[in-house]
Amino acid sequence: MVSIEVLRRYPYFAGASPLTLRDIAEVSDIREYARGDVLFQQHDPGDCLYVVIEGEIDMVAVFRDTVGDRAVDTLVAGDMFGWAAMVPPYERAFTAQWKKPGKVLVIDAPRVRELCDRDPVLGHRLMAQIAAVLARRLTAALMQLAALS
Repeated sequence: MVSIEVLRRYPYFAGASPLTLRDIAEVSDIREYARGDVLFQQHDPGDCLYVVIEGEIDMVAVFRDTVGDRAVDTLVAGDMFGWAAMVPPYERAFTAQWKKPGKVLVIDAPRVRELCDRDPVLGHRLMAQIAAVLARRLTAALMQLAALS
């Protein structure tokens, strides 16, 4: 469990009621990782939502052909990721590998989905953030593809 004050540092939770913040805090934890650690693999089930507290994480697209693995985005403190845990079929689109050691806020996604159903303001804010992440990653992926041609 994390403190409500930790959650208040991030805009994703702005406007959430104190009760909702408490509920999120109860299903959240902070974990530390070393450089090179893999948080999750592409195609893994998405069961957690994350916010980088410190360090850097590469989001890596894994290709099974001659292209090889490609980092399509590097996340830093304050970035939310793990959007696949909020969008069916809840399957990871990338591999998350720590580029620099750091800490991450880990949030139980099934519980957050329940909270979003109960608190539409929270649901709207989180889904808007997820849409922004998806747009940024799509642009990054398109730039990677353009560089290949």
